[in-house]
Amino acid sequence: MEEVVRDAIAVGRQQSEQLRRDEADYADQQVHHADHPDDGAHHAGARRSGEEYLLQRGLFRRRSTSEPVAPWVDRFAYPFRWFYNVLNAAEYFRQAALLDGATPDPRMADAIELIRAARQRDGTWLQARRHSGRVWFEVDAPAGEPSKWLTLFGTRVLAWWDSQTS
Repeated sequence: MEEVVRDAIAVGRQQSEQLRRDEADYADQQVHHADHPDDGAHHAGARRSGEEYLLQRGLFRRRSTSEPVAPWVDRFAYPFRWFYNVLNAAEYFRQAALLDGATPDPRMADAIELIRAARQRDGTWLQARRHSGRVWFEVDAPAGEPSKWLTLFGTRVLAWWDSQTS
């Protein structure tokens, strides 16, 4: 067990160092964008286009029929990996809105209700499944158990939504 804890601490330190490097790179990019404003506009336009695509569909619906794109849109699992669900999408929009100083888009309301409906009576969210793939160590609960990470994301998304829309 001590070895697992040591490994987790080492990984945390590596991630902290990578975050510091990423922040320095981001600062350098901001200087570059200040000198080349068209680059930033191009990227912002691409981001807005992708966001609009999802928002037109309420984050989870087919535009043609308004039906959910798949039965898994409200099945939450952490780590998210490459799987899409409304919690992961809403967390993205929360972060983007905080970055931009924007308020939540009302077209997310149905997706937010799916997130709210998945909250258990004790305020937690359950791990729906574990995505396959190799991991260094388990970081969350097994399927069917309360997930600390999903609870963190779900709580943050609902707190952001409720504070901005009420």
